[in-house]
Amino acid sequence: NYQPSPKVTITGPSAVCVGASRVQLTATPAGGTWAGGVSSSGLYTPPSFIKTDVIQYSVTQNGCTGTDTLKISVLAVPKIDMPDLVRLCSNEIRPIGVEAETGLTYLWNTGATTSKIIPNGAAIFNLKVSNAACSAQKSVTVNLLNPPFVSLKSPVALCLADANASVTLDARNGAEQRTYLWSPGGQTTPTISVNRQGIYNVLVTNSNGCRVLGTTQVVDLCEPDVIVPSIFTPNNDARNNTLQVFVKYVARQNFSLKIYNRWGEMVFATEDWDEQWDGKYKGFLAPPNSYAWEITYKPLYAESETDIRVKKGSVTVAW
Repeated sequence: NYQPSPKVTITGPSAVCVGASRVQLTATPAGGTWAGGVSSSGLYTPPSFIKTDVIQYSVTQNGCTGTDTLKISVLAVPKIDMPDLVRLCSNEIRPIGVEAETGLTYLWNTGATTSKIIPNGAAIFNLKVSNAACSAQKSVTVNLLNPPFVSLKSPVALCLADANASVTLDARNGAEQRTYLWSPGGQTTPTISVNRQGIYNVLVTNSNGCRVLGTTQVVDLCEPDVIVPSIFTPNNDARNNTLQVFVKYVARQNFSLKIYNRWGEMVFATEDWDEQWDGKYKGFLAPPNSYAWEITYKPLYAESETDIRVKKGSVTVAW
């Protein structure tokens, strides 16, 4: 008569750690025979090196034999090659962690499951690395270092229309020990003098080793200037008889000059800077005194149509 082979099942782990504690395997039906690196009672002792063991359990009933096998992978405990302490500049983005390996999973105390993370501040970060049977943990302390502060004015005006025009770019800030590297140019001084428009960068490194890149733009822009003498003498001696305004890089449109006496009366007004005040008011010489003036003007290289500026001062009329 036909007799079916007994159905045999082994129960046990598919993976264990190198050198782990002994594992009791079980199998059904009872009364069978173990083979393949396991005791006669099914007690499995993991070896101290990486390998794969094939465990076999056989049962014979009614002249028929049933067999089951179990492959047990002996795995090494994951190694975590990560320093105990990491110093990071607070302005840099640099990951901490390990290189990812196939067959391993990762879990940080932040909840992240990647092999590396970007620290979100100064703290202690713990990483757990696991394979199918083993796990290892390690912590790293992250300290944050202050980067240098760089304050470069931008844009910086350079009037190319002026002969031998140049401007100074200054990356200094306080007494902190720092090094500098400008580009273009390659200068290593905290200040440089430039005579061309363009983009200028400076890489500043402090004693912590932290770096900051400062950038400024030098533009061709002539700053306006209005100069009014402080005194004039309308006494017909052919010297300094009129009040003349001197301008530089000022547009003719929107220019006005108004002069007031001590009672607030306007004694002179013009929209032409070439027109000079002869010191007269209503046909008579104004009495010696201090007179307030107000000049409204628009820069020749104005950034907008609404860039109207006002300058005030006083001039003394003396006979």
